[in-house]
Amino acid sequence: THGLRYSCGDCKLWVIEVAPADTGTASGTAARLQNVRADVMFAAPGPAGESALQAAASGGMWIIGVGRDYASQTDRALGSILRRPDQTLPSLVAALLAKETPARANPFDLASGNLSLAPTFGPNVSPATIALMNDLVAQLASGNLDTGVDPATGDER
Repeated sequence: THGLRYSCGDCKLWVIEVAPADTGTASGTAARLQNVRADVMFAAPGPAGESALQAAASGGMWIIGVGRDYASQTDRALGSILRRPDQTLPSLVAALLAKETPARANPFDLASGNLSLAPTFGPNVSPATIALMNDLVAQLASGNLDTGVDPATGDER
């Protein structure tokens, strides 16, 4: 919500919740969004999200992937967000094996390195937009850009 407000104040956000394994409903969701002339779909990772993104891209919608690099697989992907637990998991496992409490919480956020942008963007994403996205990611990771969302809880501040 905050990212959309920041980047496109006039855009409408539709949130549709689907059970993670309900791939049939998720595919239908893409069709319903196309009927209301939605331009871009972002879906949570998992079977339903994957099904929704595939249906949306097949129907001509733009998608933003999560979990893997969708832009390297379809020309309808604007970009993707990667989950990178490998960035902090080794230190957490080492602490637990040593019977120590991990030093801090490790939320999935840009600052911890547990989230990142995929290195490839869709063919219709301009170099200027890519530079802007990379700049925004750096600002978010450093804490210089506040989204108004607590990264540990996901709640609005």
